Amino acid sequence: MTIRRNKGRVITAIIMMLTVVALLVLTSCGDKPFYKDAVVESIYNGSRTAFIGEYSRVTVDKAEVTDEAIVDWYTNYVEKNDHNWDLIIYKDDPTHGVFTNGSGYVEKDCTITMNDIAEYMMDEEGTMYHIRDGKLVKG
Repeated sequence: MTIRRNKGRVITAIIMMLTVVALLVLTSCGDKPFYKDAVVESIYNGSRTAFIGEYSRVTVDKAEVTDEAIVDWYTNYVEKNDHNWDLIIYKDDPTHGVFTNGSGYVEKDCTITMNDIAEYMMDEEGTMYHIRDGKLVKG
């Protein structure tokens, strides 16, 4: 009787340890995409009396903004939202980043400024890319 009781406790302990290990593995898999930290801002007309839309911005180190990360951002964030434009601002170079208006292209390494009513926007074009077949294609 004692052997069965101990065997049951051992099996229960093993199951509990395996459950804990599985939970640790599942919760530590992969970092969240940088666009999960995006901030959505309202856009108003020049006199700030009428709401006309929204844009999003996220600030991230330029090294994290790889071609694959841009495609992921575009397909899993930009396309799923209805913003007037979306921006990635480089944390280590806040006057540059990536711009899109959601029409299938992105401007990479463009100049980003803040206008007189505190909206971030593209000022000078960067290099234009299109999203095709899950890849960033220049031109």
